[in-house]
Amino acid sequence: MQEVEWLNVNLLWATRSIRPPPVAFIFQMNISDTGWGVTCVTSAALESDSVWSAQHQSLHINVRELHVVFICLTIFCSEMCAVRFQLDNTTAVTYINQTGGVKSLACDTVARKIWDCRVSRYFGCPLFI
Repeated sequence: MQEVEWLNVNLLWATRSIRPPPVAFIFQMNISDTGWGVTCVTSAALESDSVWSAQHQSLHINVRELHVVFICLTIFCSEMCAVRFQLDNTTAVTYINQTGGVKSLACDTVARKIWDCRVSRYFGCPLFI
């Protein structure tokens, strides 16, 4: 009986479209030891860059890559839409796609912030990596 109750409660949240919505924004990232840059392939007006603070510069490159994804989501993605990030860092891609991980607490923390932001603002819209 508990299983039936669980299904009734959770089936409302378990919907997933067979065909995902069209991607509204495609962002390309460029992260280095000195700074970062983000360019939107689908909208030339959406771009940003900055240098790292001393605090961020001391972080591992994987954490910095995840941090730029989080910055991009909070700055540019204020409406409900499907977003694709083109990343060249396989660790960052894995942490985002797996909603965190166990090898790096710092990467896990930022990946969870990305998903918390994504779910709270854009529930049901996919994040493509």
